[in-house]
Amino acid sequence: MYVKDFDGNGSLEQVIAYSRQGSYYPVATRDELVSQIPMMKKDLLSHRDFAGKTIMELFNRFKLEEAALYEVHQLQSLVLVNQKGHGFLKKPLPIQANFSSLEAIAIDDLDGDGNFDLILGGNKTQVSPYFGAFLGSQGLVLKGDGFGNFLPMADSGLLVRGDIRQIRVMQVGNQKWILFLKNDGELEVYEVRGWDISERSVRD
Repeated sequence: MYVKDFDGNGSLEQVIAYSRQGSYYPVATRDELVSQIPMMKKDLLSHRDFAGKTIMELFNRFKLEEAALYEVHQLQSLVLVNQKGHGFLKKPLPIQANFSSLEAIAIDDLDGDGNFDLILGGNKTQVSPYFGAFLGSQGLVLKGDGFGNFLPMADSGLLVRGDIRQIRVMQVGNQKWILFLKNDGELEVYEVRGWDISERSVRD
């Protein structure tokens, strides 16, 4: 991400780029760049002027070398295990946790073995048409072993669709429930019976 007041209007602009074959290309479309930095319009009169150009080519006259540069090298979802005063140990989550955007996490010992388990949810539909919606998650339960390792439970029974934004685990008497709260969607409630998690209507 390049950060600079490119147009000199007193506010910083952020230009996100991705790497391909040693060069950086903008994530934003031509219209999005022009909207953010209007003075670029005279350089990008058409989409043809924009297509296939690197960040260096597009921002050549803006002294890009003076911009602050931030790089991301870790995009995989992971947990950080506290090493009791000796820093944190990175533990990547299974690939299933990366099928969609990860937006909500709940921690609970679902099966009563004394180890914390993870309940994950995500998805995102309010994104640029350039990327398309992220809808690869239907909820995921990861069983913990007490050492920071988590294995996916493929038969957990979760089938949650939509943009999950919060997950809550509730104990009512001897019964445990998982609540999934979604953007522009109904609350979904699941009953926990060990690893047998089954959906229940909100009206029940």
